Amino acid sequence: MNNRNPGATLGVNPTANIMKKKYVVLLAVLLLLVGTFFFLGSILSTAVTSAVNTIAPQVTGTKVTLGSALISPFNGTGSLNDLYVGNPQGFSDGKAFSCRKVHVNARIRSVLSDTIVIEEIVIQAPEFVYETKLLSSNIGKILDNVNKFAGSSEPAKDSGPGKKIEIKRFVLEGAVVAVSAGGMTMPVPVPRLELTDIGTAKGGVLPAEAAAEVLKRVLASVSQAAVAAIAKDPAKFGKDAEDAVKKIGSGLKGLLDKDKP
Repeated sequence: MNNRNPGATLGVNPTANIMKKKYVVLLAVLLLLVGTFFFLGSILSTAVTSAVNTIAPQVTGTKVTLGSALISPFNGTGSLNDLYVGNPQGFSDGKAFSCRKVHVNARIRSVLSDTIVIEEIVIQAPEFVYETKLLSSNIGKILDNVNKFAGSSEPAKDSGPGKKIEIKRFVLEGAVVAVSAGGMTMPVPVPRLELTDIGTAKGGVLPAEAAAEVLKRVLASVSQAAVAAIAKDPAKFGKDAEDAVKKIGSGLKGLLDKDKP
């Protein structure tokens, strides 16, 4: 009686076949996981771009556009590209500020939770433009809009189904503001600004609330730098600029004193 394996007669190794099937299944699962991660990354990047373009204009009261967002689904790092914030009504049609790239590092597992944790946001070398007009400025007007929004009890429209965020660390560095007043324009460096634990004490805040908190501090810092430059030599910028310094400067002092812990 012949007890030999029929597969052996045909030169086929059954063990090898089983191993091949396992490898095929493993490869299929791996490709599915990779595809899912990239799909998740695409959804996340699209969602971030849409959120900025929808919510930010409500906070600033001006035109805001974000060109694109690229967020890695593997480690949560990425960038926001070509951020542009326009001037409020009553000022030039140009920009209030812009930045080519904003570095972002998010805790990727938190994306699926109720609160998205952003470990770090770093804005490097943004360009601000500070325009004075009578007793106001473009940056001051946007700051007023931000403060008004922050004091409102109504949530931003299309802010999503209650998703919240925490920002562990925010850094603004290498910023320059072009101070424009009385026909004179002067580039002025803005001091480095670092904020921590935005929304952490509340277990997360709505994206619009976080944006308002960050913008309030950023615009106050930019205004301080611009006002200090004009105050240093007000005659160079004209009487309107000198009067604006007195009004805006006192308002900034009140705002900054209020924010002190």
